[in-house]
Parts: sequence; C-alpha cells; structure tokens
Amino acid sequence: IDLLQKSKFSEEKWPLAFELLSHVGGDSKSGLIGLQDHGNDVWFKNITVKVLK
Repeated sequence: IDLLQKSKFSEEKWPLAFELLSHVGGDSKSGLIGLQDHGNDVWFKNITVKVLK
C-alpha cells in the first residue's frame, strides 16, 4: 500500500484506481496470469514467474 500511495495512483489523486489496485491479488497464492499483445502477432516462450520477497 505504501508504494501505491507514492505512485501516480495515490488515494488522493485517483481514489477509484487506488481502491481497485489496493485489493489486487488478495490472499491467493496461485492462479492465472494474463498477457496482452496490443493487436500485434506475438509469441511467448519460456515464461518464468518469480516470487518477490
């Protein structure tokens, strides 16, 4: 939450974005990831997800 408050999406500047972003992830420790291609052909290979500590 501290990093979010210091970002451009702080509670003061963007209250709705702050509310939505502060609850992302929740207690889930597993799930799916989404990848965007922005309308272009793309290929993804050897994707690794690293746990940040």
